[in-house]
Amino acid sequence: MQTILHTKSTSPRTFKTAVYSKAEAENMITKEHYLKKLDFSVFQSNNKINTDAVEYVSNYLKAKTSSNSAYQLGVLSQQISKYLTSPTHNHFAFRCFSLAAEEGHAAAQYKLAEIYINGLDATSENPAIQQDLYLASSWLKEAMNHDHAKAKYLYAEHFLKPAPNADGVKGNNEFNTKAMEYRQALHEAARGGYAVAALKFFEVTDEDVQDQVEALLDVILLYEHGNEYLSVEPDLTLHRHYSEQYSALISTLKQT
Repeated sequence: MQTILHTKSTSPRTFKTAVYSKAEAENMITKEHYLKKLDFSVFQSNNKINTDAVEYVSNYLKAKTSSNSAYQLGVLSQQISKYLTSPTHNHFAFRCFSLAAEEGHAAAQYKLAEIYINGLDATSENPAIQQDLYLASSWLKEAMNHDHAKAKYLYAEHFLKPAPNADGVKGNNEFNTKAMEYRQALHEAARGGYAVAALKFFEVTDEDVQDQVEALLDVILLYEHGNEYLSVEPDLTLHRHYSEQYSALISTLKQT
């Protein structure tokens, strides 16, 4: 794979020691496997970004030539973009995911498809990435070939889910077939470990409420800790959202 930038490589031991030292100096929360997961909270303190630590990590990853390092660099760039509300970093993430996806990295293929579904606004240095559902579908199918559970879920939601206004045609064979494919894709994504797909599957199949409660707990844990293989980063907003949904469901059950 083409090296993104030529930078002198740093050994993993030196790299970990350096960033842990920065983290401890800034009183930041560190996690045992933060390098693998690239938990962005490691690089923040008191709502301020530790630019030295981020630059150190970025340079380390840019010096690597594996598809996984390109993917991780893309993830880090997306996280920085959320923090700084900077579209420039999202465009850099797009290039990183493109490199890794071409080499068969399933999580990068998923991330690339996600970008094509939404598109990216132009910046002063980058033209807009237009929404392209054909490319999104193609990359999701590539990731699905690697059994990427979240890719199966996203494909189901964007390309198999029956239209909301389709209630009047439920007797239609085409509608029934698509609905069946949608539920099957959700089921496969759920079996692959993606908790959000399990929750959605239980909702659309009218399964026992207890199944929804258990799925909600799994979703809450998912967004609390993240899951690198599933391309899920820790997300406090979604963690809070599903926690509130869980509390509301429990409250309803107690009243019945």
